[in-house]
Amino acid sequence: RMPQITANYNQLDWNGFDFTVANDYTRFEAKNPFVQGQPNGERVFSLASLSRPFLTPGTFVTPKVMLNATAYQFDAPLLTNAATSATRVVPTFSLDSGLIFERDANYFGRAFRQTLEPRAFYVYTPFRNQNYLPVYDTAQNDFNFATIYTENAFSGNDRISDSNLLTLGVTTRLIDPETGAGAARFGVAQRLGFADQLVTVPGG
Repeated sequence: RMPQITANYNQLDWNGFDFTVANDYTRFEAKNPFVQGQPNGERVFSLASLSRPFLTPGTFVTPKVMLNATAYQFDAPLLTNAATSATRVVPTFSLDSGLIFERDANYFGRAFRQTLEPRAFYVYTPFRNQNYLPVYDTAQNDFNFATIYTENAFSGNDRISDSNLLTLGVTTRLIDPETGAGAARFGVAQRLGFADQLVTVPGG
């Protein structure tokens, strides 16, 4: 990265809406660029999202729309299609919802406040062919409890996964009622796919 410049804007609770824009300019350069089969080049990335949280003490529902726009300029033509530039625009819709129940509990002679938090997360991103784009900084996310509730299956900005997924999960936490500190957390989740994911990274 020679260099990387980022700029972000966040507007929370704007008439009930949350609005964010993340921007990234990166120049990718290697001494032998075609060893990895892709040229040196520049990438401009912008991700805008608009969400409307509906919150109560025991429930949350958050619909969100996102627009991902990316542009590339290459020093040499791509091996895939001989292009010296490329663009990609991908929309995403997600709906995150859940319930929060609490009760007083006692385990091993210690008092806790125990929660039960069922959650449902749906995400839809239409397929866009991205096989012609280079992969400078992108990899498949590890499948774990942190990434299962995210919109994109990849880290980095060179691939946006097509998705039609519903994730159902439940978490329980043990909280110290005096300090509010978390003592333990347990959760399970299941992802249901309504269509196969077509966007991949090389070797993925």
